[in-house]
Amino acid sequence: MKRVFFIVLTCAVLASCSGYKCKKEAKDGYVAASKQLNELASRMESLNPHSSVSDIREARAAAEALSYDYNPIGLDSVTASQCAQLKKQVGEYKAEALSDIEWLAREKKISIVSDDDLLVEGTVYHAAALQRGDTIHYSVKAKSPVSLRIANADSKTIERTFSGKTAIEGKMPVEHSAVYYFELNPGTANYVDIDLSYSLADVSRLESLKTVSLERKECSKGDFLAFGVNGIKTIPLLDGVRAFTLSSQLKSIFSGSDRAIVPIIVPSGTKEILYSLRISTSQKEKDADGKFDENINYSYHKVKFLGLPLWNSAHGSSLIDMVLDDNRPLREEDCYCSMYVIRNQSSAKKFQDGTTAITDINYDVDYSTVGTQSCNGRIPVNGSSKIYLSFLNERMRFTNYIWVEASAVVPITEYYTYSYSLGDYCGED
Repeated sequence: MKRVFFIVLTCAVLASCSGYKCKKEAKDGYVAASKQLNELASRMESLNPHSSVSDIREARAAAEALSYDYNPIGLDSVTASQCAQLKKQVGEYKAEALSDIEWLAREKKISIVSDDDLLVEGTVYHAAALQRGDTIHYSVKAKSPVSLRIANADSKTIERTFSGKTAIEGKMPVEHSAVYYFELNPGTANYVDIDLSYSLADVSRLESLKTVSLERKECSKGDFLAFGVNGIKTIPLLDGVRAFTLSSQLKSIFSGSDRAIVPIIVPSGTKEILYSLRISTSQKEKDADGKFDENINYSYHKVKFLGLPLWNSAHGSSLIDMVLDDNRPLREEDCYCSMYVIRNQSSAKKFQDGTTAITDINYDVDYSTVGTQSCNGRIPVNGSSKIYLSFLNERMRFTNYIWVEASAVVPITEYYTYSYSLGDYCGED
């Protein structure tokens, strides 16, 4: 294998040039060329296939800029001989340095990703902008089987596929200039050793390197490299907001009612019901009334924008909690009522009639709340086809006004793919 060859420079500066009555420009040119030659030699001594792209670029620029010539007219034979010797050294060393840099550029592997202890919990993507003649190098090792796909993002074609392997290693010539995606699928959470890189067709490629940034975007199921993510959709259940007046305990003896029921028909596929309850001593509406479903969808899309885990059995609760935290209704310190979650019609009727003590009514203790201020929350469906949200004003003297909204949470599969953008390569690899 060829290695970088370094010339030991022994060029003598024309210290005695003035004694030979040479022209000043001859001495200045000699000194400048000697300095260039020594600086390039110093650069070359530190270069190897692990040097950064910027170091190799700078050495190439210095080698291409290296030149020396002189005018022999007016120079004595000794000075002319020294100048000729330097010119020969410069020419030979420049050619040797450019040859070595060409070899370094082809030998260097430019990293796409390298990690010898990477925890991969789901499908991940990496990308590189490559040109025809480049070579892709890939190495993936894991304790349990993983899959790797190499795809041309521009032509939307799969170039290589490795499925269900614990060791994937090799190289691949790049046949077409394009951006290439590397899709790693661990199957289940898996630690992997991964090293993806590429080498260049020739040294001129050093100047055309690009970085690739990926951005996840929604797509259709059949789109190229589309992958599914567990998400949710919400269905508003009450056509906006339901408003009720809950009379005080004393007033309800003579007129009005201290209780109200909101029956909710559970749509097919629903896993949870989200609700918002605002309680006030004033009948005045707020701007947010009737916008609960709209607002939780806005919050949900913020979560997606941040790239956080979407709905599944492990993360569903935390996702819903984040969405609800963004949409807590305004509280009034002296306003409260009780909300009971009832799952069958007969119990709901007993509550509505007011002839049965609440202690004798079958309600869901886990998701009911006594003496609550304005709040929101989540109620698992648990197989119920209908849920009755039942409200009771247990205050003796004060009437409460309540606004109730609810949405169904239905798990769905959302599909995404990646788009890319190119940037200038910084050269630090």
